[in-house]
Amino acid sequence: MTLRKKVLITIGMTFSGLILILYFVSRNILLESFTHIEEENISQDVKRTLDIFSNELATLDATTSDWASWDDTYEFIVDHNKDYIETNLVDDTFTTLKLNFIILVNLSGQIAFSKGFDLHNEEEIPIPESLIKKHLSQNSLLLRHQTTESSIKGIL
Repeated sequence: MTLRKKVLITIGMTFSGLILILYFVSRNILLESFTHIEEENISQDVKRTLDIFSNELATLDATTSDWASWDDTYEFIVDHNKDYIETNLVDDTFTTLKLNFIILVNLSGQIAFSKGFDLHNEEEIPIPESLIKKHLSQNSLLLRHQTTESSIKGIL
């Protein structure tokens, strides 16, 4: 083998080795960086989602507290007047407040009014029987309040 071939082989192997080392080093650095960036993005997205969820719950809690403490609602629970329903519990109420269900329950745990609404199709729907049986029974956490100011919020 001539000196020229030996030099070319040595240079080629050195060049190939350097390229391989550069490839693996840059690959590890880039993968690690991208993994870190993805984790940060996911963390931010989860935080944003939780913030949106918390805001929605706070808005819903404020709305239900407002309606629950409203004198007209108290009167309706006692006398079941149709004017209250025709004035306040119309389809626009559901779309404005972005609600699928309104269920008004008296102190005895009896349902004074209930209505379901499909926001997508903007039409009245029946309330699932399972919702009433599971979550509005006599011992339900939703119906047990220590004071008139207490509230329970969350997702069913």
